[in-house]
Amino acid sequence: MEFTSHRRSSYGAVAVALGLATLAEVAAVHLLLSRWSVTAAWVATVAGLASLTWIMRDYRSVRGTPHRVLADQVEIRRGLLWRADIPMEKIRAVRVPTSSERSDASGAVDLLLWLPAAPWVLLEMDAPITVRGLAGIKRQVRRLGVSVDDPPGFAAAVTEALKQIEAAPPT
Repeated sequence: MEFTSHRRSSYGAVAVALGLATLAEVAAVHLLLSRWSVTAAWVATVAGLASLTWIMRDYRSVRGTPHRVLADQVEIRRGLLWRADIPMEKIRAVRVPTSSERSDASGAVDLLLWLPAAPWVLLEMDAPITVRGLAGIKRQVRRLGVSVDDPPGFAAAVTEALKQIEAAPPT
């Protein structure tokens, strides 16, 4: 099953606001720098447009990479920035966090792959798993908070997959 994380978050609005602010900043910096150096103005403009491209690609990657609950693993994706493939055998529990955990996520999770104003679930593992980030960044975590549009549905799907593994005869 696939579970999105962008529909109930405000990440789209944040991406649009950042994009518009970047465009305004690029234009202003270009005009300001062009008074002293046309080359510097164009270098700054290209850098600003690259930033705008990054913002747009990040938003598109979040929309295009849903989390997946498979029979043998849970695939967690935070766009192109973070990814984790968690074997079902390592998952101890999945649950929707309490309101106190949501308000103080730093004490509830080792890593929170969160989008602004999005609901999230808490995955707890028996042993540390590796979450891979951009540019080779790796984090070892036991408690992973993940933005998901349907926290109860995601938790139910993972719980059902865990039950199927427990019910399967040993090989």
